[in-house]
Amino acid sequence: MELEYKWEFADGAGPAGGAAGSLFDHPAVAPLIGEHAPYTLAMRATYYDTPSGVIRNLHGGLRLRQENDASVCCLKL
Repeated sequence: MELEYKWEFADGAGPAGGAAGSLFDHPAVAPLIGEHAPYTLAMRATYYDTPSGVIRNLHGGLRLRQENDASVCCLKL
């Protein structure tokens, strides 16, 4: 299972701070990053499509992601 968090920052504010404080200090995020992270994950992602853009036209993504020594292929639509 994969958990994915997405944040939208208002007025050009970034994750390092702003009116709401630092995203990196948020209790749901802080234990997972930096020196507190339980492990290191080296990741590389490559996205694919057909020459005619079939996947793009479906508003999807075909991704091959390498996580340390494992590969994960994902089709999102």
